[in-house]
Amino acid sequence: MINTIRNQKESFILYANNAFVAILNFISIAFLSHILIPQDYGSFKYMFMIITICVALGSLGFAQAVFYYIYQAADKVEEYAYLNASRFSLLLSFSFSVIAFYTLNYYLTVDQSGYSFNKFYGLLIGIIFSGIVQSIELNIFLKNQRSWFYFTNMISSYILRLILFYIAYLYQSGLFTYINIWFVNALLSTLINQLYIESLYEGSPYKLSKKYIIQIIKYSMPIGIALFFGVLLVQVDRVVLTYLFKDPIKLAIISNGNFEVPLITAFYASFSTIAFPKMLKAYTANNTLDMLKYRYEYQINVALLLFPIVLAFIFFSAEIMTVVFGEFYINSAKLFSVYAITFLFRFTSYHDLFLIAKKTKYIAYIQAAELILHVVLTYVFIQMFSLIGASIAVLVTNMFYFFVASYLGSKVINIPLRILYPYKRLLYLFVISLIIIVPFYSLIMNIDTLYIKVILIAAYTIINIITLYFINSKNDVSTI
Repeated sequence: MINTIRNQKESFILYANNAFVAILNFISIAFLSHILIPQDYGSFKYMFMIITICVALGSLGFAQAVFYYIYQAADKVEEYAYLNASRFSLLLSFSFSVIAFYTLNYYLTVDQSGYSFNKFYGLLIGIIFSGIVQSIELNIFLKNQRSWFYFTNMISSYILRLILFYIAYLYQSGLFTYINIWFVNALLSTLINQLYIESLYEGSPYKLSKKYIIQIIKYSMPIGIALFFGVLLVQVDRVVLTYLFKDPIKLAIISNGNFEVPLITAFYASFSTIAFPKMLKAYTANNTLDMLKYRYEYQINVALLLFPIVLAFIFFSAEIMTVVFGEFYINSAKLFSVYAITFLFRFTSYHDLFLIAKKTKYIAYIQAAELILHVVLTYVFIQMFSLIGASIAVLVTNMFYFFVASYLGSKVINIPLRILYPYKRLLYLFVISLIIIVPFYSLIMNIDTLYIKVILIAAYTIINIITLYFINSKNDVSTI
């Protein structure tokens, strides 16, 4: 019982910090949505799309590889050797990211009026480099029990970025100034993290082992390809829309409608990260029941937070869109209400079983199939249903991935699909959450004042989460 409480506390602390960092980053983007004209904001979202794709390509699953091998390392010296092997591998993958950057910009152009992105290229490549290097940092700090430093640095960095954005707004600065701020801010936070990591391994000899590099790349490549496909899946609607229409305003609308809410990823990423070592240890000891128990535990903990928030996204999309992005993007609300349904499947990591069983190739296979399906559906649905077609395509492909990944995951660890998830408990929590939202929805729809609506939406979310936690506290997860 004490271990369970401690694990939940660690998970919550990691989640809270991840969520706060992600929210601060998202706020800076939402701030630009409010202050930039739609044309410039669409151009910014284009650049953000390119950066996201290139960082995913350059990161290539090295964070997971570092997490795996430093926990297997015999001592600090070996940990540092794996760390340096990862750094070298990141530099190699960064070169591919630069090639991808120029290739994407060659074939995709947002602005037909002659606006050039050439003056941004150096800044954007620097931001990509920073993002790639940062991809492994958190896992290094977690292993050394120094995650507080990582989050302090990142939170300070994002707060500074917001302050500088606001100062630039007061001086009525253009888009180029905001990208400069982003560039300097990103490189500074990366430099501070890397210097602190070096201090953690002070005294360890520098060693660049070909063997370790091969191990890192071999482990990370299938994961990285899969994660890259996953990022492409999120960006497919923007890429296809840019290719079809080359309209920055439409790109702005679809980007604000089909956006990844930072809280959602932080939910399952934090809880599953804490659960992973325990799941791996149980699986290695051939104790499948314990492995499933740890998995059930983190899935339910995610669902307790996830369901109330996602239902708020679905039912109150218009109010959320107006507050977050501004009145101009009210047309994004319908897209977001459909897109948010996909978040209901995010109570679990789709990859944990493949990682534990070292069957990472399945991740790449499934996401490759999903990516192809998503591209085809997005291309067809956008032309059939306009912008909301992209949201429908996302929903269909997410459902496809969830069911296929679940089926193959059960086969990989040789357990029946019917016990892969705590289905009854998850469904019960969802139904309770759905019942709670009904009276709030009826009340909020009869109110005209936006700020009162926002207060009631916040009240609903808090009440719903507290209620689910209270109900779930009466049940032992191990009996599910």
